[in-house]
Amino acid sequence: MADTQHPSQTSGAPDEPGSSPVDDGTFGSAAGVLGDALGQVVRVALQRGRTEVGRAAVTGRSRLALRQLRSDRDAMLRKVGLEVLRLVEAGEVSHPGLLRASERIAELDAEIADVTLRGQRAEGEAT
Repeated sequence: MADTQHPSQTSGAPDEPGSSPVDDGTFGSAAGVLGDALGQVVRVALQRGRTEVGRAAVTGRSRLALRQLRSDRDAMLRKVGLEVLRLVEAGEVSHPGLLRASERIAELDAEIADVTLRGQRAEGEAT
């Protein structure tokens, strides 16, 4: 019968596998299972992260597209409004609601000019 020693009974340098009485192979297999489980958790987390990033990108693009569409719509409404205002002021279009709106815009323009002039005067006095 050959003289064989159990791995936990081998003698050797402390850094050699099997040199510690605690290292009976159980810790190594547990570490392997734990490593595999950790690897699987990381893979699942990365996949979920990619999915969420993809979803966020789609949502972001959709929100950006909506913002741009609304901005384009607002620009068109301003353009149409200015054109209607010019038509009302030129007497080419006559409607009671449009006339009232035109008068209110004229009042606002006068107030803006007044506040601007007062601000310029105040700035001139301050220097």
